[in-house]
Amino acid sequence: MLEEKRASGMLLIVVDEDLRDHAIMNPEGDVITIPLRGHRMKEEELREILRKADGATLIGEHAVGIAIDEGLIDRKSIVYLEDESGRKVPYAVFIRI
Repeated sequence: MLEEKRASGMLLIVVDEDLRDHAIMNPEGDVITIPLRGHRMKEEELREILRKADGATLIGEHAVGIAIDEGLIDRKSIVYLEDESGRKVPYAVFIRI
């Protein structure tokens, strides 16, 4: 997980561990490499931080699944990206207003 502090609160980038350092293609066809930075978190710690965050970008089944469980995103808001092997990868964003 990468964390960026803002004056208004926390904005997070949460990526499933198995996707770090993988190339992902967005819907426009741009290739994004997810950097190997941040640190591992236990699920309950991540849930607690997401509850307090002002927003997050979530990439991967586990990250998106936790946000769904916490009521932070709706399944209809998930976009699927494609990794280098052609596997569909869930992607979602939430912002608190």
